[in-house]
Amino acid sequence: MKYLLSIIPLLFISLLQAAEVRIVGIDEKSRVIFEDQLKPRLQFISARPATSWRADDAAFYLKRLLLRRGYAKSDVQWSISGNTIILKVTSGQRYFYGTVATRSTTTLDSEALTNYFYQPLVEGELVSIKNAPYIQEYTDKGVTNVENFLKASAFWKAKVTLVKEQLDPSTGRMNVLLDIDQGQLHILTRPTFKGISPATQQEILQLFPDIVGQASTTENIVKINAEVNSYFRRTGYHFAKVDVETLHANNRTTLAFTINQGRRYVLRNIKVHGNRDTETKRIARQYKNLVNKTYDADKADKATNKLLRSGIFSKVIVTPQPQDDGYIDLDIEIEEGKSVTTSTYVGTDSYEGLILGLSYSDLNFAGKMWQLSARGEYTGRGLLGEVGITEPFFLGELVSFNVRGFALQRSPDGYEKYEIGTEGSWTWQPTDNYSLRAYLGTGFVSTSSGSMTDEELGPRDYVNTRIGLLQNLDLRNDPILPSDGYNGELLTELGSIVGDATTSYFKIDVNNSYRYSINDKHYLISRFDVGVITPAESAKLPIDRRFFSGGTNSVRSFDERGLGPRSNAGDPLGGEAYWVGSAELVRRIKGPIYASLFYDLGQVYSQYEDLSFSNPSQAIGLSARIHLPIGPIRFEYGYNLNRQPKEPQGTFHFTIGASF
Repeated sequence: MKYLLSIIPLLFISLLQAAEVRIVGIDEKSRVIFEDQLKPRLQFISARPATSWRADDAAFYLKRLLLRRGYAKSDVQWSISGNTIILKVTSGQRYFYGTVATRSTTTLDSEALTNYFYQPLVEGELVSIKNAPYIQEYTDKGVTNVENFLKASAFWKAKVTLVKEQLDPSTGRMNVLLDIDQGQLHILTRPTFKGISPATQQEILQLFPDIVGQASTTENIVKINAEVNSYFRRTGYHFAKVDVETLHANNRTTLAFTINQGRRYVLRNIKVHGNRDTETKRIARQYKNLVNKTYDADKADKATNKLLRSGIFSKVIVTPQPQDDGYIDLDIEIEEGKSVTTSTYVGTDSYEGLILGLSYSDLNFAGKMWQLSARGEYTGRGLLGEVGITEPFFLGELVSFNVRGFALQRSPDGYEKYEIGTEGSWTWQPTDNYSLRAYLGTGFVSTSSGSMTDEELGPRDYVNTRIGLLQNLDLRNDPILPSDGYNGELLTELGSIVGDATTSYFKIDVNNSYRYSINDKHYLISRFDVGVITPAESAKLPIDRRFFSGGTNSVRSFDERGLGPRSNAGDPLGGEAYWVGSAELVRRIKGPIYASLFYDLGQVYSQYEDLSFSNPSQAIGLSARIHLPIGPIRFEYGYNLNRQPKEPQGTFHFTIGASF
């Protein structure tokens, strides 16, 4: 305690003597910027009394900062006045990089040459190419980066040197001239192997028959090396040692492999530990198809990734344990994460009005890796309650099985609907981009209306049983905020109506959209959807089984579901066929703010036989969007180009979510 009391006065005196660092010689705006950027580095200096060596350090940091902002001829002198360190700046002219050019013959165009020269500076200093400050050390880095790119592109003898840097005094731009001796393109020859049999060599060579004879780019070299290593991982030689030497000579590139393949192993046991709630057999079953077979490490990795993607486990560590008898055991260490979540959400749009919801999910229900989900939702149009459970690894394959029950009440324009039902579905995703969902469902539906006739409404009380197939191909660059790529869905459904009236129907619905990125600020969206439902008897098709169109993802000069035939009271009736087309130019304004100009057209037809692509309803409009991680917030107005009697002149829409 006595020692502590003696220290406190010293600390107090030290705080009183904390140095002030003052920058002079530059304008006020620059001074504020430099002081803010220097603050983290000067904390130690400014918290202590001013000394000559601390002033020297402060001057060094400021000089370095000036150089990195393009003041190549700056100077900083320090002085001490009392307990104040004064940094006097002579900044001189600020320089920026200008054009990057070469008089040599090269496969690099002007844009590519510029981009690869600037890359180290842009990534290292977080600046743009347009206003990149001249920093002398980055000239050498840029030259090296251009040379490395050429080598990675199979010009392995390429040599890039700096001819000169020339300042344009009128602009302050430092133009760079390079000499590029590109050399000849190198071609891949057949790899050589040491340490393995000729038969094994032939098996490996079959893995990349099309690469030999191609340019020896880094990408192709890495691909060959990966294929060779993967071969031994797949064929039981898990501990094989694969060394490779890359030889460049006479415009040819040869990969020389030296391999000690070691022993081939067969998988025997799966040992799981660390799991508390999850059944061990549920974890081990992911690997069961590998047991008593030559150990395939690639398949084991895929099984591990499936476990991690389930969201149940925060860690899965697989350790192969070789045994002396030629068998291998897998030790699987598990760490379970949080699998139960409860959340609420709130939202709004121009059709649903206020949206309130409560959801519950358990990714590991009963410890069996089943996914239980339940939610209740209120909107201005009705209520929804549903509960479902999913077996994500149905029959041990890449197929998930889901069964759900639901109850809903909806109030579209003109009628009210109550439905209660259940559905079972199987989803298979053989690739990252393609999925297929088969479903079988049934439900009881009751509809009523105070404004529609019985003929307009169709059957009021009925049971709908349906079986269908939904296919999706998604090649977009982002599922939430896409700007490039194709997305398509094909729905086919066969169903029956039994109740006030009895009929059957076949339904097909095709949705296509394509985005094309023009540049960093602009992209195009095109869309075409078409659907047909063919009932055995049109008069017996209920209103809620018909197609409706109009609204945020359709012809935007109409309210939601407002396009097409209407009842005598003016309410939407839907139809047996529809189509929608759209074209849209989107431009980024600033940050997450976007604007677009769109043109929509389409129609809904009472009878499927009337489907025609002539005389559609047409709309033109503007959209403002804010792109958020959850999806875009959209404000849109569509103007009716060929307004018919009783149709709106235009409609405003507000919603959250991607457009088709």
